[in-house]
Amino acid sequence: WRQQYGDIFCVRMANKLVVVLNGHQAIQDALIKQPEVFSDRPPFGLSEDKDEGLVLSSYGEGWKRKRKLTLTALRQFGMGKRSLEGRITEEARALCHVIAKTDGNATNISLFLSNAVSNVICSMSFGERFDYNDAEFLTLMELISKMVG
Repeated sequence: WRQQYGDIFCVRMANKLVVVLNGHQAIQDALIKQPEVFSDRPPFGLSEDKDEGLVLSSYGEGWKRKRKLTLTALRQFGMGKRSLEGRITEEARALCHVIAKTDGNATNISLFLSNAVSNVICSMSFGERFDYNDAEFLTLMELISKMVG
C-alpha cells in the first residue's frame, strides 16, 4: 500500500478512521517530533463517570499527572532496580510450576496470571509472596476483585 498511497494515509476499519505510518522518517516525524498529536487513545466506551486510569485515559495534562504519580510510586517499590528482577523471576518460576501441574490439559490461565502479578505486588508491598492456594491470599484477591469489578 505504501507504493500506492505513500508514507502516511488513512484507512477506515469498521467505523474507525486509522492513520497508517510507513517508513522510519514518517514514524519519527509523528511520534518523536509531534507526540502530543499522535499520543491519544481511542475512546473505549467505558462509563462516562468511571475513571479510566492511566492506560485507557486520553493523553493530556491528567494523563501526564497520573503517569508521573504512577512512575514515582513504582520506583519507590523498586521498579528499575535489580531487587525487583529477583521477585519477578521467583514468581515466574512459581507460575511455570502451577501451569505444569495442569498436565497439558486445556486450562484458562488468566487466574494464574492475575495471581502472579498480584504476588509480585504483594512481595513488593508486604515483603513476601503467597501460595496460590493460600486462604489469606485468596481472600485478598477476592476483595480486590470486588473493589475493581
